[in-house]
Amino acid sequence: TIYSNMGIEMEVVEPGTGSLPSDSVLRVSASHVHGFGNILVERFGSDLVERLRLKLIQFTARDLKAITLDLPIGDPAIDCFLPAIEDLGFFFAGVMPRRLGDQDCLRLQYLHQVEVRPEEVSLASDYGRMILDYVLACAARRPVPPGCEAEADR
Repeated sequence: TIYSNMGIEMEVVEPGTGSLPSDSVLRVSASHVHGFGNILVERFGSDLVERLRLKLIQFTARDLKAITLDLPIGDPAIDCFLPAIEDLGFFFAGVMPRRLGDQDCLRLQYLHQVEVRPEEVSLASDYGRMILDYVLACAARRPVPPGCEAEADR
C-alpha cells in the first residue's frame, strides 16, 4: 500500500455507517481560470452521493475539467460510500496527508472531457509506475455519466 511504502503503519477501521447524520458537510472550491474544482467531505451524511451528483452537474456545466474529491480516510463510512461515488465517475488519485486537520484523506478525481496521456507523465520510481498503472486502470473502468458519451471515445 501507499502507506507501507512510506514506512507508515495505519490502523484499519471496520466499515460501517453507525448513526449517520442526514446532512453531509462539504467544503467546495473552484477555479474557473484553471478549470479545477475540489470537494472536501468534512462529514459523511446520507445525502452525500446526491450532493456530489449535483456538484458534478454544476462543475461540468461551468466546463471545469478536473474535479478532486477528498474523503476522510479514517471514517468508517468511507467504505459504504465508495461504490456509489465511483458510479458517479470518480476514481483513485492518491492520498492527501493531513488534509482535514490531523486526518488524511483519500483523493479521488473526476475528469471531464480530458484526454489522459500517460506517456507525458514523469515517474521517479517503479512504485510510481505501479501507482500510475493503477490510476489508469481505475480511469478505464469508470462509467461515462449520462450526457458525456463523447468522453467514452477518449
